[in-house]
Amino acid sequence: STNPVTIRGSTNWAAGGTRIDMNRDGPLVSMLGVNSLTFSDLTLTNARYGFTAQLSSNIVFNRTVVSGAAGISDAANLSAFGFRLDGSAAIQLNRVVVNAITNRTGSAGIIINQLSGTLPGALSIQNSILWSNAYGVWAQSAAPVSISNSILHAASPNATALRFVDASQFQANYNNYRIEPGARLAELQVVISTNSPTVSMPIYFTTLQSWRDYTGRDTNSLAYHPRFADPAALNFALLSSAGRWTATGLV
Repeated sequence: STNPVTIRGSTNWAAGGTRIDMNRDGPLVSMLGVNSLTFSDLTLTNARYGFTAQLSSNIVFNRTVVSGAAGISDAANLSAFGFRLDGSAAIQLNRVVVNAITNRTGSAGIIINQLSGTLPGALSIQNSILWSNAYGVWAQSAAPVSISNSILHAASPNATALRFVDASQFQANYNNYRIEPGARLAELQVVISTNSPTVSMPIYFTTLQSWRDYTGRDTNSLAYHPRFADPAALNFALLSSAGRWTATGLV
């Protein structure tokens, strides 16, 4: 596709919007060589895979939710994911939620990699929530990734908000990290020997301050509990003593 195309669900979020039960499977859409496509106002539940984009560009996701299926076998051939972006460029995720992609260690809310020698291009993640995934963002090759004004949560032991093989092109600021005990904020691969073969090892960051000191990223970010109403039910409204608005009124 060369002309811009938009796939939009219902904007009536108060009534539940457009919800698609993925029946522990997916992806909903697989793109190969696609250009200029926008997805808006979609909620995928019970998903093993959300969306894939291979060798594609100018793909935009607005107000899109992917919630993972529980209890999928760890022996699966492919890791679970909310978004898998291989060799793709100019990808925007805005007001996106990826929740509970947790069934195996190799799973992630967003997976980024090269494909057929094509390195990934720019990925922008803004105003989004990556909540309780095995990995929030996992860049398996060098990629120009930018994350801002987003909330990243890691809950289970060894779960990690950010995992990068090469973070030289990674930018992050004005985010909020909620890292539970035993989880990690970030994992980076660091080269310790350039002799053939090259040897690298992972280093782990469990606090925002250690991550900030080492990388210089997230200088204006925070590490506070966001106090969402009910993330397990995909209710990311903020708790308030004044109450919050629901489909049945103020509670």
